[in-house]
Amino acid sequence: MPLTDNEITYSDDDSEFLDEERSDDGGDDPGEAPLLPDGHRPKRALLRLAECSLMSEGQCSRFLASVELDLLRPPDERLNLQPLFEACCRIGNKSWLNPAQYLNKLDAILEKFLCSGAERSAVLSPLTVLLTELAEQGINPAAFLQYIILPRIENDNDWRRWNEHHLDALKLIGEFLVTMKGAPPFDREFLGSGDTRLLRDVVLVKYVGRPLSGFTLSELKKEDLLERYREAWQMLKVDNPFTILFMKTNLLHFMYTMSGRIDFVQLVAIIENMPAIETGFRENFPERCFNLDVKTLKMSLYKYDISRSVYERKRKGFSNYDFVVELRAYLSIIVALLGTGSGIFLCGYFAARLSALKSPDAASLFERLILAIEDDGGKNIYVWHTRRMLSHSPDEREAYIEMVETNGGVDPSYPVAQRYFDGAELELYSEKSFNAKLKALGITKEDFDPQVISQLNAGRGEITVPHHAWISAYLKHYPDRRVDIDRYRSEVVAGDDRSWDDERVRELDALGIPLHRPLLHSVIPGLSGAISYKSNTFAGLMHQYRSVAQIEPIPVSHEFRVPVREVSSFDKLLSAEVRSQVNMTVIKQAWSCIESEAAVSPDNVTYFINMEFEKLKEAYSPKERELFKYGSVMASLTEGAEKQKLEKKVRSLEKASAHIKSQMELFESLLRETGYMNAKEKIITALIVAGKQAETGDDFARYAAALLLDRYSGDATLQGRLEVLRNDVAIDLIHLGQLEMLVETIDTLGRAVAGDSDLKGALESLISRNEEVEKLLAPFILLKSKKLSMEAIDAALRKLTGFARLTAERGKWQEILESFSEQGKRFFEPYRIYASRSAVDAYYGDMGSICLSGIPEAVSDPALQVFRLASDSDRKIKGVMLMYRSSGGLSSCMRKRVPFWHSFAFNPIPSLLHKMTRRQQLFLYLNFRRVLERVCSHSGIPVVISGIHSWGIVSNDSSFADLILAFERKFNGVEVRDAAGLSLLYSEASYSEAIVVADPARSETFIAERLLERFYGG
Repeated sequence: MPLTDNEITYSDDDSEFLDEERSDDGGDDPGEAPLLPDGHRPKRALLRLAECSLMSEGQCSRFLASVELDLLRPPDERLNLQPLFEACCRIGNKSWLNPAQYLNKLDAILEKFLCSGAERSAVLSPLTVLLTELAEQGINPAAFLQYIILPRIENDNDWRRWNEHHLDALKLIGEFLVTMKGAPPFDREFLGSGDTRLLRDVVLVKYVGRPLSGFTLSELKKEDLLERYREAWQMLKVDNPFTILFMKTNLLHFMYTMSGRIDFVQLVAIIENMPAIETGFRENFPERCFNLDVKTLKMSLYKYDISRSVYERKRKGFSNYDFVVELRAYLSIIVALLGTGSGIFLCGYFAARLSALKSPDAASLFERLILAIEDDGGKNIYVWHTRRMLSHSPDEREAYIEMVETNGGVDPSYPVAQRYFDGAELELYSEKSFNAKLKALGITKEDFDPQVISQLNAGRGEITVPHHAWISAYLKHYPDRRVDIDRYRSEVVAGDDRSWDDERVRELDALGIPLHRPLLHSVIPGLSGAISYKSNTFAGLMHQYRSVAQIEPIPVSHEFRVPVREVSSFDKLLSAEVRSQVNMTVIKQAWSCIESEAAVSPDNVTYFINMEFEKLKEAYSPKERELFKYGSVMASLTEGAEKQKLEKKVRSLEKASAHIKSQMELFESLLRETGYMNAKEKIITALIVAGKQAETGDDFARYAAALLLDRYSGDATLQGRLEVLRNDVAIDLIHLGQLEMLVETIDTLGRAVAGDSDLKGALESLISRNEEVEKLLAPFILLKSKKLSMEAIDAALRKLTGFARLTAERGKWQEILESFSEQGKRFFEPYRIYASRSAVDAYYGDMGSICLSGIPEAVSDPALQVFRLASDSDRKIKGVMLMYRSSGGLSSCMRKRVPFWHSFAFNPIPSLLHKMTRRQQLFLYLNFRRVLERVCSHSGIPVVISGIHSWGIVSNDSSFADLILAFERKFNGVEVRDAAGLSLLYSEASYSEAIVVADPARSETFIAERLLERFYGG
C-alpha cells in the first residue's frame, strides 16, 4: 500500500547545486542488467546518441540499459522509453539524470497491486509520452518525475485512474514550466555564481513546479493566479545564497506539504513576498562583505516533517489559512530583521517564538516591535525587548510597542550594554548588604535609575550595581552635595589632592563612609574590585600615606590633546566592509575562548596533558621505525660515501627522536605530579602548559580559559561583561563596539587572575612544597626567567586567548574606519601627564590597572615617582607611568656608573588603550616620551625604559609594549644590561635589561617634540 504523509519525506537534496556528486544515482547498474538474447545488439543510432550526449556517461549507460530491456518486452507491454532516451541524449546536459530510476518507483507501487504487462504499459506509457514531449522542449524529465509526478501520484491508490485524475494537470504544469524557461531568471543555464551556482534545469522544476503538484486541474486553470505566480518568480534572480537558503528551509517544504491543502491564491501570496526577501538579502548582505556559512544559520519556521506541526496547530484551532497568515507574517519579520546589524542570526529565535506561541497573530506584533527598536548592531536589544513584550498580557503588548516607539526605539529600563564597560566596574551585593548601604547613606532604592541595578542570581538575592550609580543615586537624594563631589573630582584629577589636610579628608568622609569606594572609582576607573582597597576612608588613607605628600614631585607636566573620532551611529554595511579587511579568524578564535558556558573540572587537565603526550608518541613512532630500518641497512653496507650519507641521516633522526623522547618523559612526569595536586594547582598547571602548547581557539585553550571563567563566576564585573557579550554578539557579524568589549572582557579576566590572592598562595605553596613541579613546568613558561609566578600565569592566559593579536586586529579595524573620512567627526580631548605625590597615589597601580596594585607601600619610596595620565574633559585618571631614580649604573653605555631614571609601567587603562588605533597609541607614547625628555633635561641624568625583555614591566599590554620598544629601536636606542637599582615585584635582574631613550649628553635623543608636530597638527 502507498506511504502515508508521515512516511514520505521530500527533504532537501541539494540536487540543484552544480558541484553535487551525480555519478551514483542509485539506479540500475548496467553491469547487473539481465543478459540479452544472443544476436541482440543495441541500435547503432542509440549508441551514437549516447556517445554524443552531454549527459554523463554513467547516466546514459544506465538509461540505455533500461531502454534495451523495454525493447525486449512485447510491443503492448513496452513503456516507449526509446523516444524519451533519444530526446534526453539530444537535448539534455550534465544536470539531467536517468529518468528510468524514478519510473521504477512507480513500478514498485503498481507491483503492490499486481499491475503488470499491458495494464502497466497503459498506466505508465502516457506519462513517458508526456516526459518525452517535455524533454524535447528542454524540461528535465528526471526532475519532473522526482519533484512533480511522484509527489502527486504516490498517494493515489486508484492507479487505474491515474491518467484520468492527473495527466491533464501534469501537462498544464509542464506547459507552464516551458514558458517559464524562456524568461528571466530561468533563461540561462546556471543561476548565480561560485560555490552557490545552481542548475537551472533542476531549480525550475523543483522550486517553481513542485509547489503546484498538489493542486487540482480546476485550480491550475485559474489563469489570473497562474500569471501572478509567474510574475512573482520572474521578479526574482534566485542567485543570492541567503535567499536560496531561506527558500529551501522555509518556503519550499511548506509549499510542498501544503500544496492542495491551501488555495492557490494563498500560495501565490506567499511567493509574492519573496522579491522583498531577496532584495533585503541582496542589499544588506553583499557577497564581497559577508563571508558567512549560510547553511549554519537557523532560519526555519517549520521542520521538514511539518505534518506534525500542522496537526499540533490544528488542535489549537488553526485553519489552513492561519498557516499562510503565520508564514507571511514571518516573511515580514525576516524583511525587518535583514536591515539590522545581526538580525539574520535572530531568524531562528523568532521562528522558535512563533512555534511556541502557536498564534497566527503573534508574528505581526514581532514585526512591529523589530521595526520600532533602535538598532545597535547586536542581538540582545531585540531579544530583551521581545521577552519584555511577551511578559505583558496580550491586550497590553501593542501599548508596549507604542511606548518603545515614543521613547526613541528603546525601553527606558533596557540595561544598556555599555554600562558594563569603559572602566565601569560592578560590585556584587547580597540583598542584606545592599539595604545596609542604602541605610548608611540615607538613600532609597528608588533613587537609582532602574536600568543600572540588575539581579545576577535572582534565586540567591544577589544584586550588581556599578560604582558610579551610587553617586548618581546619592546626588538625586542630596542634590546640594554636587558641589562637594565636583570639587573632590577636580582636586584629584588636577593633582591638588597632595594639599589635603586632616580637615579636608574629614569633609570628604562626612559625605558618607559607604561613598568612599564609589568616589575613588569616579576618578580612577581602572580600580578593580578584585584588588583590596587601601583604606575604607579618606582619613585612613591619609593616615597611612601622609609621608608621600611631604616629598615634592618633579616639576614636570605636559598638556596635549588626544584625537578622537566620534561615529554617530552603528553602520551595518561599513562594519561589513571592515570585517572583510581584518583577520576574522583571530577574532573568532579569541571569541571561542569565552563564548562557552559549559562547566569544566580542574581534574580534566590530565586528559589534555595526556593528549599532548599522545601527539608526541605519534610523532616518535615513525622516527623509531625509520631508525630501525636504517640500522638494518647500515649493517649490510661497507665503508663508503653511501654509508656516510646514511650515517648523517641517522644522526639527524637520533637527535630529533631524542628531543621527542625527552618531551614524552617530561609529560609523563607531569602526569604523575598532577595526581598529587589540588584544584588550584591543577588550574595553574593547565594555564602554564596551555600557554605553551595550545593554539588559540583549540580544545585545550578553551578548556584553560573555561577553568578561569568558572573560578571567577562571582566576579560581578567579569560576569556582567560575559553575559552582555554572549547575549549580544553574532561573531560572524561582530562590529567595532562589540570587538572592543571582547578585548576589555579578556583583559578583565586577566586582571581577575592578577588579583587572585588565593591562586598566588597556591602557586607559592606548590613551589615550596615541590620544587620538582617548577622544574617540570619551566619549559612551558613563556617568560624569559622561566620562573613560576603570577606574571607567568598572566602571560600564558593572554597567549592562549590570542590577546595581543586580538588587540592588533582591533587597532587595524579602527585604522580602517579612520580611512573613511566621511565617517564621524574628529575632535580633540584634552589630557595631561603630570608628576604627583599624594596619599591617593597609593592607588598608582589601579590608575593603570596593573599588577603593582598589590604593592601600595612602594609609593612611599622617595625614589619612585608616579606620573598620572588625566583626562580633563571627563575628570578621570586614565593611566599611569612610573619612574625610579637609581643611584648608579649604565657603565656599559656611559663608561662609568652614573645616576639615571628607570621608566616603566606605561599603562593607559584598557578601556582607553583598546579604543585607539596603532597610530593613536604611538601618539600617546610620544607624549609620555615628551615627559621623559623633560625629566631628563630637568634632572640632567639619562632615562631608560626598563625590563625590555620581561613580561609586563614596560607595559601590562604586550601589544603597547611591543610598539614602544619597536619605536625606540628604530630610533637607535642603546640597549644595556646593567640598569641596576630597582626591584619592584620583579627582580632587579629583570629591570636591568633596558634601553636608553634620553641622554642629556646627546641632543639627538630628544625627538618627541619634533615627531609630535607631525601628528594632528601638534
